[in-house]
Amino acid sequence: MKPYTLAEKVIKLISKIRPFKSQEVLRIVEKMPCEEKYRRIRKALISTILAFSYEILDKYGRSGEGILKEIFTKNNEEYMKLSLDLFNIKERDARTACSIITASDALIGVESEIIEFSPNRCVRKIKKCPIYSESRKIGKKDDEILRLCKVIMQSLCTSSAKAINPNLDYEYKKWLAKGDGYCEEVITMKKP
Repeated sequence: MKPYTLAEKVIKLISKIRPFKSQEVLRIVEKMPCEEKYRRIRKALISTILAFSYEILDKYGRSGEGILKEIFTKNNEEYMKLSLDLFNIKERDARTACSIITASDALIGVESEIIEFSPNRCVRKIKKCPIYSESRKIGKKDDEILRLCKVIMQSLCTSSAKAINPNLDYEYKKWLAKGDGYCEEVITMKKP
């Protein structure tokens, strides 16, 4: 029996996700108010991201981190390109990166506050994060959550900043999973 390639192993893991009957779901969803639909979709998205990500990290250790970084980075690069083109965004500075990342995060339920906002530097405090809170609800400890946050958020946010402008740096200064009262991210433009 030949050993599985990494891609085959990932596909095998994904195939274990329980299928659902789409017609049943559609009948239920049609009756829901829009806010409830959005809340449930957001919760399902977060649950799927967490289940998939923790499974990869648990099964593959350090190489799992690389797998997730590659998946999230490549997917996000496409999303960023689409967003910039779709909304005809011409500015390529720290404000643009901060605005797009904040808007994207809001879609999944992240609550944040921008405390510094200039073309060369933006600072954002994340007060409520569903990745953190839902991870806690499923019994993950802060060190496990921090590991996932570093993989997901740094790959997503770093790739967002780089897609907007290769001269943008993205860095987390504080983390909920390290016991800080909020996460803090800083986007800065490198000096030429």
